Amino acid sequence: MNTREQIAYCLLDSKYRKIRRQVKLFNFENAKRVGVLWHLDDKEGFLYISDFLKKKQVISRYLCYTGTSSEVIANSFGKKETNFFGFPKKGVANSFMEVEYDLLVNISVNDCFPLKFVTALTNAHFKIGTDTGSDNYFDLSIKIEDNKNSLYLVKQQIHYIEQFNKKELE
Repeated sequence: MNTREQIAYCLLDSKYRKIRRQVKLFNFENAKRVGVLWHLDDKEGFLYISDFLKKKQVISRYLCYTGTSSEVIANSFGKKETNFFGFPKKGVANSFMEVEYDLLVNISVNDCFPLKFVTALTNAHFKIGTDTGSDNYFDLSIKIEDNKNSLYLVKQQIHYIEQFNKKELE
């Protein structure tokens, strides 16, 4: 990790420590609002979870990090929309983070700092994703070392979220 990345993580950790939130368990039956973070490389997993959430009739909002790609995707931001440290500039990422979610599902299997930033600072009661090695901002982290594929991760996330007992959540 270079000096710029180390400073970026220190700044992010400082912002993250200031956040006060109450962690609550939600499943797809009682969640009213779900936020989904994904990387352009995770298209297969994104299509699967967006279809799943439509069938469940859950209000969902999506945010994609496109990196340096010029592909145009709704609700996305790329490297040009981040500052020197990789923090998103004003725009769709910041408006995504301002919404309060019951569940935040990060389906990216990439170690992507801008998505970690959004994950850390998004106002969500429960955050789920995969452990990508460095700092972890999830309430539930799923290890997928043997199968680093977003579709597999999404299926695992759905499986574990659905295991949360409805009676325990009320």
